[in-house]
Amino acid sequence: MDGPARCGTVCGVGVFYSDGHALNRSAGVDAYAAPGARNVAELAAIFAAVSRHPRSRPLRLYTDSLASLRSLRRCAEDSFEPPLPPPGPALCAAAITRARRPRR
Repeated sequence: MDGPARCGTVCGVGVFYSDGHALNRSAGVDAYAAPGARNVAELAAIFAAVSRHPRSRPLRLYTDSLASLRSLRRCAEDSFEPPLPPPGPALCAAAITRARRPRR
């Protein structure tokens, strides 16, 4: 999964499993060029992967965004320093909640 290197008014988001895989996704996310906007796009990609992946299957995420991983850790610890622009905190919380749900 990946967010963009640069953001304008819309950032691209992608989740890639393999060529032609049904869970591949790409979308645009409103994330203006404010500080942290790139991280919001990265978090949107992480949320998209976590929310659509079958709960019965293990999931391994690959990202080049250390900032997003740190944001997820801070969210899991209920600490947002430095703060993320919206909807970053909501994406973090939703991804953490979904990832923590027990498998069926």
